[in-house]
Amino acid sequence: MAGTAAPPETLDRRTIRADGRTSVRREGFAPSVESLLSSGRVTEALRVSDLECAADPGNTGILLKRASVLNAMLRQVDAAAVLDDALDRDPANLGLRISRARLAGALGDWQTGEAHCQANLDLSPSHPATLLARLETASAVNLSGPQWKTLAEETRARLETGLESGTGRPEEYRLALGDLAFQERDYDGALDWWRSAGLEDETSNRRSVQIAQCHLFLIDDTSARKCIGAVLEAAPDSVPALQLLAELELSLGNWAKSLEIRSRLLTLGGLHRVSVGVRLAQDHLLRDEQDRAERLLERCAELAVERPEISYARLLMRQQRAAEAWEYAGRWEDWMDQSPMVAQLFEDLEAVFGGRRGRGGSPCGLPAAREEEQAGPPKTADEVRVLFEELEPRASDALGIRQNLRIAWTVREPDGTPYREWLEAVFRSTASNCLFVPKPLVSAQEVAQLTVASDFDVLRPFSDGGHPVLLACSHQGLFTQHLMSLYFPKLRFVTVSNTLDGAGDPDRRNLSLGGDRIGAAARLVQALRQGETIILPLDNSSLSMMSSMPVSAATGRLFGVPTRIPDTIPRLAREFKRPSFWVFSYWQDRHIRYDIQRMPDFEEGEEKTAWHNRWAAAYLARLEAAMKGRAQSINCAAPLWRHLMVNGDKATD
Repeated sequence: MAGTAAPPETLDRRTIRADGRTSVRREGFAPSVESLLSSGRVTEALRVSDLECAADPGNTGILLKRASVLNAMLRQVDAAAVLDDALDRDPANLGLRISRARLAGALGDWQTGEAHCQANLDLSPSHPATLLARLETASAVNLSGPQWKTLAEETRARLETGLESGTGRPEEYRLALGDLAFQERDYDGALDWWRSAGLEDETSNRRSVQIAQCHLFLIDDTSARKCIGAVLEAAPDSVPALQLLAELELSLGNWAKSLEIRSRLLTLGGLHRVSVGVRLAQDHLLRDEQDRAERLLERCAELAVERPEISYARLLMRQQRAAEAWEYAGRWEDWMDQSPMVAQLFEDLEAVFGGRRGRGGSPCGLPAAREEEQAGPPKTADEVRVLFEELEPRASDALGIRQNLRIAWTVREPDGTPYREWLEAVFRSTASNCLFVPKPLVSAQEVAQLTVASDFDVLRPFSDGGHPVLLACSHQGLFTQHLMSLYFPKLRFVTVSNTLDGAGDPDRRNLSLGGDRIGAAARLVQALRQGETIILPLDNSSLSMMSSMPVSAATGRLFGVPTRIPDTIPRLAREFKRPSFWVFSYWQDRHIRYDIQRMPDFEEGEEKTAWHNRWAAAYLARLEAAMKGRAQSINCAAPLWRHLMVNGDKATD
């Protein structure tokens, strides 16, 4: 009708239901909380949620939606408070308790999460969603391997009991058993359980994304494409399906197709856009496409306004733009105590700028940490072995390295190991570095019990004589840099971020390059002049002392792919006349062995660039041999795997 005003975006129509509760009916065309959240407009979603809560303050469904919005904004402590309020109103609501348990896991609060799960299990001992949430919470708080395994076995027993009892819906138990197998990295078992529940690759269903992930883990491209295609046929703009398709194309070396899909993802609404843009910018940097990376970063800056985007801030830090990262993070300073991820970001930024502005107490509103426990007796060699062997990689850790598995499997030196066995060994080897970073859970003395003393003979003329050296390591093998402190008391190890000592304090031996590279370079030179030994992993361009500019890099080839590494060690070896060594640790017969080799020395009159590249060629040859080695010593989270995948189209035989 002409002249009629547009309907207001208000929520003022309420009806009284038969149970006495108020029901809200949306007026006009105001978007729902769900649609706003799915499109990434979390600030507007929170505003609409405020209106809904004001109209119907006792509606637990509305409170649950509000908690979802706050969680998406990384205001997790506030989200927990909303869920606690909802549970006060409806203490028997199993779904609310599951959401609260998962949130407790995100906040690192195992006791609260376990209490909520147990309350549900007291009402329904085999409740599938609660059992899985309990296990997810245990993974989120890094429950020890043996404890997690015990909990997984109990979960399986309860689910199988529920399935055999005939109560409830059998397919829900089968789906849950498939989810459990997925968390345990048994991808064949997960597929079998989901198929027994009637789910197939050819049809879009509620487990399609996980089914496709299983096929990607198993390097079954045909089945993965079939599953992804079924989802995209039903929902052409499905973000999870498009992300998996981009991953598949990239792992196959189809850079152009992956770029096309990810560019499309950036046009779709949702909170995924910043993380997709950041990853794509990183890939352009790996391909030396600086201009494209910069344009993407500008686009990410425009998008990163709805919530603190941790990946965006950290990319700025890695690009030596810590001041920009600080300015960006400063918008969210009031949220520092809301999320562990936000708290950690501020802690790392404060360390870069030489001071901490901590507010006291523990982050995220959690109870203060207990007093440091008295150190027990030193672990025996067998106890240290068990610590490694009982590691339980988390499902999230496995997802984090999935893209690198194909290339690692392809370049390996075949030794007859079946793929499934190789895969599990790689998961455990990659996860083992959590025992050393950021806080060592075993001391250098304890680790030394598993080493072979003769492996270090090549270093003894220098260590016994008090002569400092330069040690070049990598992210392959075990992260055992601190072990060298037994041989060189004056030792500094260089990393991108800060590491902790055994007491949880900043490790004085760590030279962090997280922000001010020029200052870090000056500190490194000072350490060398004071006679300190330096150990540095060179398979990460972020560890260049001078910047990521080509002039600070040495070049060579890794598996035929043009590769640049920081020229830090050959530069310092020449200027300070120090010998340099390759250091690589690996497992052999339940011992940690060390491959330590003397690297080339500078020859008088040699042109600087030629020297840097000759040294780099020797380093990359040793690194390539390590990356082709046995699965027990492979770290699939190491940065150069992605470099190889992104630049695969540039490889030469």
